[in-house]
Formats: sequence, C-alpha cells, structure tokens
Amino acid sequence: MKQPDDLNNIVNNDEGQSIVEFILLLAVLLSISIIVLKGFNASIATRWLDLVTIITAPNDGNINFF
Repeated sequence: MKQPDDLNNIVNNDEGQSIVEFILLLAVLLSISIIVLKGFNASIATRWLDLVTIITAPNDGNINFF
C-alpha cells in the first residue's frame, strides 16, 4: 500500500526536531534543578540557623529572625 505524498512529507520532515528536543531537554533540566534546590534549601536554612544560634549563644539578648 502506497502512502500519500503529504503523509511522506510530514513523516520525513524534521526541520523543527532540534528545537523541540532542545526545549524538552531544557524543561527536564529545569525541573531537576528546581527539585534539587528545594531539597537542599531546607537543609541549608537549618544549618545556617543552627550556626547563628551557636554563635549568639553567649549573648544574653534575644535575637529575632525575620
């Protein structure tokens, strides 16, 4: 069975394939980086808070975190 010429042109046309692949790759990398940063951000904030508490422990005054 012979396919119509229009269908062959659509199947064999790969002009926009590079752009689509680049956009998909960029979306995957952004998703991974957002997930990783959200995971690390919580642990980094906790460590900074612990360090500030240790450094200011000898102080009699209260420290307010905004």
